[in-house]
Amino acid sequence: MIPLAALFGLPTILGVSIGCVISNVYLSASVPYAVYDILLGPFANFVAAAIIFKLRKKILAGCVLGAFLVGLIVGSYVWLLFPPPQGIFGLQLPTNWSPWLLSTISLTVSSLLALALFGYALFKVLSRPSTLEMLKSRGLKVFI
Repeated sequence: MIPLAALFGLPTILGVSIGCVISNVYLSASVPYAVYDILLGPFANFVAAAIIFKLRKKILAGCVLGAFLVGLIVGSYVWLLFPPPQGIFGLQLPTNWSPWLLSTISLTVSSLLALALFGYALFKVLSRPSTLEMLKSRGLKVFI
């Protein structure tokens, strides 16, 4: 959903940030260090969505940069809440790597998939001229 900030601007930026607050309060409130997830997760989404909006003329670059930021920000603390992954996509990770590094790598890879692959694909589908005209005819402000 974050790449849709390129199409819809501030409502999407705020929506993915506030939605992340609600989700993180609900899912993380009972674990130690939850305050990091409740504050930094939405911050990461806000920054990523704002960057994608700013780079909307170069949407793929914005998605990749946003994904790296989400991976670095969230990966820097999520190992405190949940155990780090043992592998990625069936590949075994070295066990002597730090939990911070494992979490950061894992979240950066998953963010790249979510934002730069699936989010970009969703953006491309919704930014077709016929779809944009339909959205505009229903009163939505579109920035592309």
